[in-house]
Amino acid sequence: MLKENYFNRDNSIEKIKLWQTEFSGFSKKFKKFSVIDSALIVIDMQNFFLDEKSHAFVPSSEIIVNHINRLISFYDKKNLPVIFTYFAVAPGDDDPILRRWGNSVSENSYNSIIPESVLRNSNHKVIRKNTYDSFYRTNLEEALNALNVKQLVITGVLTNLCCETTARSAFVRNFDVFIGIDCTAAFNEEMHVASLRNLMYGFASPVTINEITT
Repeated sequence: MLKENYFNRDNSIEKIKLWQTEFSGFSKKFKKFSVIDSALIVIDMQNFFLDEKSHAFVPSSEIIVNHINRLISFYDKKNLPVIFTYFAVAPGDDDPILRRWGNSVSENSYNSIIPESVLRNSNHKVIRKNTYDSFYRTNLEEALNALNVKQLVITGVLTNLCCETTARSAFVRNFDVFIGIDCTAAFNEEMHVASLRNLMYGFASPVTINEITT
C-alpha cells in the first residue's frame, strides 16, 4: 500500500476546493450545520498514527493536527463538547484489529498515548475503544445524549477506518453527522476520497474548519 503526504500546507486550499467540487453532486442530501447543537469528536490522534517512527504513521497528519487544534480551541471557547477517542486493547478485551492486521495497540503503551501536540485538556472526555467503532461497547452515545447533542463533527484518523465506521454508527443512532474533510486523513488520497464519497452518499455531510469557525 502506497502512503502519501497528499494533504499539506502547500496544497491544502487547492485540495479542499477539489474535494468540495467532487462531493457537490450529493449536496441535496446535506444537512445544515449548527455548531451549538454539535460535539467535536477527535478520533485516534495518538502516537500510533502521529509518530513518524510508527509503521502506522499517517503522512498527512501534520496539517490534520493543526486543523483539529483550531477546532478544539474554537469549541472550548464556546463551551461546547470535545470528546476524544483512542484505540487500545486492555487485558481480557476482544482484539479484532489483531486478528485482521497481525498487530495491535496495548492500553498504557506509548502508541496508545495522545501526544502533547494535540490540545487535549482535563475538561475533555476521553474514551478508549478496542475496534474501529467509537460507539461499540463504549459510553459515547450516553455521553452525547446527556449533553443533548444532535450533531457530530467527526475528525481524526483514519478516514476510511475508524472515522468512517464511527460516522456510520452515529448515523444509525440518529445523529446528524458531519465529516471534516480537511480534519481527517488516511494513508493516501485515494482511500481518503473514496471513504468521503461513500459517506456523502448515505451517511454524512462535508464540513471544513472555516465553515465551522466562521
